[in-house]
Amino acid sequence: TTMTTGASATSDALNSNSTITMTATDDGNSCTSTATASVTVNGLPSNSSVAISSSSSPPKNSEDLSASVSTTDPESATVYSENDWRVDGTSFAVQNFSFDADGSDGLTSNSSQGGALTANGDATQVAGVKGQAYEFDGDTDYLQNSSLNIDPTQGLSVSLWTYTESLGSGAQRWFNLGGDGSGELFVLRKTSSNAVEGYIKTGGNHSNWCSGCSSGDFIYLNGQVTTGSNNTGWQHWVMTWDGQTSNGQMKLYLDGSLIHTTTTAAGGLIPITSLYINQNNSTGWNGKIDELLIFERDISADQVTAMYNSGTPSYSTIADDETSCGESWALSSNPVDAA
Repeated sequence: TTMTTGASATSDALNSNSTITMTATDDGNSCTSTATASVTVNGLPSNSSVAISSSSSPPKNSEDLSASVSTTDPESATVYSENDWRVDGTSFAVQNFSFDADGSDGLTSNSSQGGALTANGDATQVAGVKGQAYEFDGDTDYLQNSSLNIDPTQGLSVSLWTYTESLGSGAQRWFNLGGDGSGELFVLRKTSSNAVEGYIKTGGNHSNWCSGCSSGDFIYLNGQVTTGSNNTGWQHWVMTWDGQTSNGQMKLYLDGSLIHTTTTAAGGLIPITSLYINQNNSTGWNGKIDELLIFERDISADQVTAMYNSGTPSYSTIADDETSCGESWALSSNPVDAA
């Protein structure tokens, strides 16, 4: 007996419905059987409009730039906009991870520089402060990219949202930026004693390690608690460095407010070639990380406030002190649905 099969499919893109028809024929018994199934698939969201505006037209250098994005989705699902601001064709944030898209797409930077993170261990996508985030269980799970090309000579800033679920042992690095042959150039970490520590390796070494010091390259902040003994609840952290090789300034912001400033050790930073998220020598951090942005500049306090957006992450505004006359600003916005 010879069995032959055939299949055909039709689809309705607007309603995201597909109809699949399978036909099986038994030549020996002259028997034909047909089965039809209707399958509903997740339709792709789209941008119905994207606009950039300021108070004046044409915009003035003294005014913020604001983006307005309208989206549609065939299933009326919640849609998140992965925004990437670009100045003269290059991304304002050289690495831009919202983690909203599923799988490898969520680990790919939205920036013009590109690049992708690799998930190791049990790092898992879960609900975040906006869309999705990555959760770590403290058992050697982390994200990494070892082929970056970030130039810190004009400054460096990292913005991220964290949610601590429990305190581990030792110090657990939320992020670690390193260079060829030199790790831990720019680090923000959480300790088992509920301290938040940041440091920068200017001049090729760590000097002036101290608690609460007014100079040096080590920021030590203890007890930055919002709710609960473990800093539970989402918090927005931004660490910046102004790029100055003499009397450089390093700042740390929490939830839109500047909480610490220190003068860094003399010297600069070599190019950044690696990013590790929650990568530690032994016990990792137990919690979630979302909305990670890296800038090749010392972003302003106004820009930090705009991104914090009263506790709702936003990358829809560029503060006026980030723009200069003659620049061309554009917005790339990719819609991602929550279905």
